[in-house]
Amino acid sequence: MNIMEWKINKSEKGCVVCEKDFCEEEEYFSALFDENNIFTRKDFCLACWRNNTEGGHFSFWKTKKPKSDKPARKFININVLLDMFGRLEGKDESRQKNLRYVLALYLIRKKIFKLRSL
Repeated sequence: MNIMEWKINKSEKGCVVCEKDFCEEEEYFSALFDENNIFTRKDFCLACWRNNTEGGHFSFWKTKKPKSDKPARKFININVLLDMFGRLEGKDESRQKNLRYVLALYLIRKKIFKLRSL
Protein backbone atom coordinates (compact mmCIF):
# COMPACT_ATOMS: atom_id res chain seq x y z
CA MET A 1 0.00 0.00 0.00
CA ASN A 2 1.36 3.40 -0.97
CA ILE A 3 1.02 6.13 1.65
CA MET A 4 1.32 9.75 0.52
CA GLU A 5 2.43 12.33 3.04
CA TRP A 6 2.70 16.02 2.36
CA LYS A 7 5.08 18.22 4.25
CA ILE A 8 3.97 21.83 4.09
CA ASN A 9 6.22 24.49 5.55
CA LYS A 10 4.98 26.53 8.51
CA SER A 11 4.08 30.20 8.36
CA GLU A 12 6.94 32.56 7.59
CA LYS A 13 7.83 35.65 9.60
CA GLY A 14 6.76 37.97 6.83
CA CYS A 15 5.41 38.58 3.35
CA VAL A 16 7.02 36.64 0.51
CA VAL A 17 6.62 39.63 -1.87
CA CYS A 18 7.57 42.79 0.07
CA GLU A 19 9.47 40.94 2.86
CA LYS A 20 7.71 43.00 5.57
CA ASP A 21 7.60 41.15 8.91
CA PHE A 22 4.12 40.42 10.28
CA CYS A 23 3.20 42.13 13.55
CA GLU A 24 1.34 40.41 16.37
CA GLU A 25 -2.35 39.96 15.47
CA GLU A 26 -1.77 41.21 11.91
CA GLU A 27 -3.97 39.50 9.33
CA TYR A 28 -2.38 37.99 6.23
CA PHE A 29 -3.07 35.39 3.55
CA SER A 30 -1.40 32.02 3.19
CA ALA A 31 -1.57 30.11 -0.08
CA LEU A 32 -0.47 26.67 -1.24
CA PHE A 33 1.22 26.36 -4.61
CA ASP A 34 1.85 23.10 -6.44
CA GLU A 35 5.45 23.39 -7.63
CA ASN A 36 6.60 20.20 -9.38
CA ASN A 37 4.22 18.05 -7.31
CA ILE A 38 5.42 19.60 -4.04
CA PHE A 39 3.09 21.89 -2.10
CA THR A 40 4.81 25.13 -1.10
CA ARG A 41 3.25 27.59 1.34
CA LYS A 42 3.67 31.31 0.70
CA ASP A 43 2.47 34.08 3.01
CA PHE A 44 1.30 37.49 1.74
CA CYS A 45 0.50 40.72 3.58
CA LEU A 46 -2.96 42.08 2.72
CA ALA A 47 -1.62 44.70 0.29
CA CYS A 48 0.53 42.25 -1.64
CA TRP A 49 -2.31 39.70 -1.73
CA ARG A 50 -4.61 42.29 -3.34
CA ASN A 51 -1.93 43.08 -5.93
CA ASN A 52 -0.94 39.44 -6.46
CA THR A 53 -0.99 38.60 -10.16
CA GLU A 54 0.89 35.32 -9.75
CA GLY A 55 -2.28 33.28 -9.25
CA GLY A 56 -1.90 29.55 -9.68
CA HIS A 57 -2.47 28.75 -6.04
CA PHE A 58 -4.05 25.43 -5.12
CA SER A 59 -5.67 26.73 -1.94
CA PHE A 60 -5.57 29.84 0.26
CA TRP A 61 -6.82 31.09 3.62
CA LYS A 62 -6.76 34.23 5.71
CA THR A 63 -5.05 34.01 9.08
CA LYS A 64 -3.39 36.24 11.63
CA LYS A 65 -0.18 36.13 13.59
CA PRO A 66 -0.96 35.20 17.21
CA LYS A 67 0.23 37.15 20.22
CA SER A 68 3.52 35.69 21.36
CA ASP A 69 2.51 35.64 25.04
CA LYS A 70 -0.68 33.65 24.46
CA PRO A 71 -0.91 30.11 23.00
CA ALA A 72 -2.97 29.53 19.88
CA ARG A 73 -6.59 28.77 20.65
CA LYS A 74 -8.32 25.68 19.28
CA PHE A 75 -11.51 26.70 17.54
CA ILE A 76 -13.01 23.39 16.47
CA ASN A 77 -13.72 20.15 18.31
CA ILE A 78 -12.25 17.40 16.10
CA ASN A 79 -14.81 14.85 17.38
CA VAL A 80 -17.64 17.01 16.05
CA LEU A 81 -15.98 17.09 12.63
CA LEU A 82 -15.42 13.32 12.66
CA ASP A 83 -19.09 12.79 13.55
CA MET A 84 -20.22 15.12 10.75
CA PHE A 85 -17.87 13.37 8.30
CA GLY A 86 -19.40 10.00 9.21
CA ARG A 87 -22.98 11.26 8.91
CA LEU A 88 -22.26 12.60 5.41
CA GLU A 89 -21.09 9.20 4.13
CA GLY A 90 -23.22 7.95 1.24
CA LYS A 91 -25.09 11.25 0.74
CA ASP A 92 -25.83 12.03 -2.91
CA GLU A 93 -26.43 15.78 -2.89
CA SER A 94 -23.43 17.67 -4.34
CA ARG A 95 -23.36 20.19 -1.44
CA GLN A 96 -23.05 17.34 1.03
CA LYS A 97 -20.34 15.64 -1.05
CA ASN A 98 -18.45 18.92 -1.27
CA LEU A 99 -18.70 19.46 2.49
CA ARG A 100 -17.41 15.94 3.14
CA TYR A 101 -14.49 16.60 0.79
CA VAL A 102 -13.59 19.84 2.60
CA LEU A 103 -13.88 18.08 5.98
CA ALA A 104 -11.52 15.37 4.71
CA LEU A 105 -8.99 18.00 3.60
CA TYR A 106 -9.19 19.72 6.98
CA LEU A 107 -8.78 16.44 8.87
CA ILE A 108 -5.78 15.57 6.69
CA ARG A 109 -4.28 18.98 7.43
CA LYS A 110 -4.75 18.40 11.17
CA LYS A 111 -3.12 14.96 10.76
CA ILE A 112 -6.26 13.13 11.89
CA PHE A 113 -6.58 11.44 8.47
CA LYS A 114 -3.79 10.17 6.22
CA LEU A 115 -4.20 9.76 2.48
CA ARG A 116 -3.28 6.14 1.73
CA SER A 117 -3.87 5.98 -2.02
CA LEU A 118 -5.55 7.77 -4.88
